[in-house]
Amino acid sequence: MLVVGDLIRLSHGPKENLSRPAIDPLFRTAASGLSCPDCHCSLYEIADKRVVRFRCRSGHGYSAEALLSGQESTRESLLASIYSALLEEAALAARLTALPEEVEDAAHVTYLQQRAARLRGEAEQISAWMRTTSGLVDPDELTALADACHGDRAREGELRSG
Repeated sequence: MLVVGDLIRLSHGPKENLSRPAIDPLFRTAASGLSCPDCHCSLYEIADKRVVRFRCRSGHGYSAEALLSGQESTRESLLASIYSALLEEAALAARLTALPEEVEDAAHVTYLQQRAARLRGEAEQISAWMRTTSGLVDPDELTALADACHGDRAREGELRSG
């Protein structure tokens, strides 16, 4: 960087719009404490007198409203992922109770049953959060999923006793 009179000249350093800017782009930004909804990198607030804008190091850019919408989508997606993961883990724990090697260990079967019940309870909590914040899960759908899980456990019990 060279200072010539009132000018700052960059001979090397970051490029913006395929050319060297008159000043380092980071001098025009401030860390916002927010994450990019697309890549989860840190976002920097761009100083602009007209609108509030954000940009990450990957190049994603957002207006304040677009960022708010992106954050909401990210939250909904993450909650839906957690919800699915909990139900899948609960279903697997319930399935394991029917395996011959597990049936011989009553204490482990009890542990798996308790684990499946705890996981279903956690999934119900996530479902409640999703309903109150975004309406992603219909309560009837949760009931159907819970009934399906209980039905699997009942059928597995029949397999063990039969």
